[in-house]
Amino acid sequence: MRGVRLSNFISSTRGTGSISLPSSKATSYKEGQVLSGKVLGEREGKYLIQIGKHRYLAESRFNLKPGDLFKVRVAGTIDGKLHLRLLTLDRKFVFKEISKEEVMRHLLNLRLPLTDEAVEAAKVAIKYGIPLERNLLITLMSALGKGFTLAKAEAVAFLLATGLEVTPSNVRALESFLNNNVAFANYLGFIISYFKKEVLPKELKGELKSLVEDLKSMIVQAGSSKGNGAVRTALGNSLNGKTISTKMGMLASALSSYPNHEPLKVALENLSDLIRGLELINSTRNLENALYALIPASLNGKPATFELKIYYYSDEAGSRVIDPTRYRFELDVETDSLGRISYVVTVSARTVGVTAKAEDERVRELLDSHVEILKELLDQKGYTLGRWQAIHEALKRGIMEEYPLEGVDIVA
Repeated sequence: MRGVRLSNFISSTRGTGSISLPSSKATSYKEGQVLSGKVLGEREGKYLIQIGKHRYLAESRFNLKPGDLFKVRVAGTIDGKLHLRLLTLDRKFVFKEISKEEVMRHLLNLRLPLTDEAVEAAKVAIKYGIPLERNLLITLMSALGKGFTLAKAEAVAFLLATGLEVTPSNVRALESFLNNNVAFANYLGFIISYFKKEVLPKELKGELKSLVEDLKSMIVQAGSSKGNGAVRTALGNSLNGKTISTKMGMLASALSSYPNHEPLKVALENLSDLIRGLELINSTRNLENALYALIPASLNGKPATFELKIYYYSDEAGSRVIDPTRYRFELDVETDSLGRISYVVTVSARTVGVTAKAEDERVRELLDSHVEILKELLDQKGYTLGRWQAIHEALKRGIMEEYPLEGVDIVA
C-alpha cells in the first residue's frame, strides 16, 4: 500500500511562497480550489490583491509586485488565516493550462527526444516548479534512467526543486519512502521478531540486540500511561534517525556474507531507506511549515504506521519551533477493518479541536458515537474537547496519480 499524503507534502517545498488572508474574508473558498488573481498594489508590507470580483489585503512570504498575475491553490485555514499556495507567478506569461502538445513542441525546441519518458519528466518538472530548461531536463531524465517510475520521478524532482544533491542513494531513499512509507511498522516488527528467533550468528547478535532496543523505543503502545512521552520519542526518532539508520546499514552490509538471512538484510535496507527519506524531506522548509514523521504502533496486536504532519513556525533566529500551547497536526492511519482514517487536530492552551475523516459512512458514524470516550481520555490528560466533527470523505490514494499541467513559466 502506498502512502497517501506525501506527494502533496513534498511538492509544497517548491520555492515560490504562499499568500495568506483572513479566513473571515474568504469563507466561500474550498480547500484544493485553484484560483487566479492579480496584485493591485502594496501597502505597509502587505499586498492588495484581486481574486475574481473580490479584493483582499494579504500577506506573502514571496516578493510580489503590482501587476503580477498569479495562480494559487487553497491550502486551508491555519490560525485564522486562509493560506493560498502559489502555483505560478510570471510577469510576462498569461496563465493558461499547458497542453501535452505544447510540452512536446517545447521539447523539440530544446532538441530533446519526444519520448514518453521525456514528456513525463517535463510534467513532473512543471509540478515542482522546475524551469523547463534543457540542462535541468537532461539532469532529470539522466537521474531517472531507463527504469522510469512515478515514485522515482517524484524523488528526483524533489531533490532538484529543493537544491539537494541528486545522488543514487538519495533517489533510492526517497523512492523507497514514497513506495513503502506505510510499511514502516511492518518492517520494524519483522526485524524485532527475527531477533526473538535467535537464529543469527553469534558475531551479529550483539549488533542486532542494540538495534532492536533502539527500534523498540519508536513504537507507541496504545493505552500506555507514558503515551505522550512515547509519541515525543517516536517523533524525535523519525526526525533524527541518522544513528539508527547508520546501524541498520552496517548490519545489512555484514549480512551480505550470510545468504540465509537475506530477508532480514532486505528489511534492514528498506527501513534504513525510509528513515533516510524522512531526513531528506525534513531537511528542507516547505510552504506549509510542516514536519513529516512516521510513527509505528501496535493496534490489536498488528503493526500499524501513523503518518504525522505537525506544523511549526520560524522564530527570529530562523529555527523551526512547535509551540506546545498552540499547534496543529494531522494524523493518518490505514486499518484493515476501518479503512483509512484521517484526523486534523488543533490545540490551543488546554482546548482541543478534532476533525475526523473516514472513507466509509458507517465508520464515520462509529467515530461519532465514540466522541464521549475521546472527551474522557482528553479530560484525564487535562484537556477539553472544544470542537468535534466527523466527516465522510473519499481520501486520495497513491502517489502522483495525476499531476495536471497547471501553468508555469517556460524558460528556453
